[in-house]
Amino acid sequence: MDRIEQVKKYELTTESKDYFGHKLFRIRALISFKFVAKGELGGFVESEKNVSHSGNAWVYGNARVYGNAQVCGDAQVSGDAWVCGNAKIKISTDYFTVGPIGSRSGFITFTKSNMSAVTGCFYGTIAKFTAAVKKTHGTNEHAKNYLALVKMVKSMWKQDGKAAK
Repeated sequence: MDRIEQVKKYELTTESKDYFGHKLFRIRALISFKFVAKGELGGFVESEKNVSHSGNAWVYGNARVYGNAQVCGDAQVSGDAWVCGNAKIKISTDYFTVGPIGSRSGFITFTKSNMSAVTGCFYGTIAKFTAAVKKTHGTNEHAKNYLALVKMVKSMWKQDGKAAK
């Protein structure tokens, strides 16, 4: 039986950036698909394992995907999103990025598959993020904003209020 060869839809370019100990490469579309034109530059990934060559998955602009994270199906990651760890983004609603927010006026990305948060040098579960916010900010305005955001994300993803693991 003949093996069906999967079409490679993007390549890693030589443009790279070091990001928290990970070397990330900008991607370039080799074919046109959905909303992406052949030759279009995308965001940054650590390796081809991070974005599926099948479906319409794509990483745009300054978004970064690294570690064991995967973007697949029809998911599109964009803006200043950071998708990392063991996160798996199958559809665009599997992650949520907000910013600028907090004392650094930075961006924070939440990923549904592993209920994690990443911002600045923090990466961990939403429960650990909540604890770090309370420890760092106490009850100030930054804490109130971060905690309201966590409540909203959990509500969006229909969490029952139990601590994320």
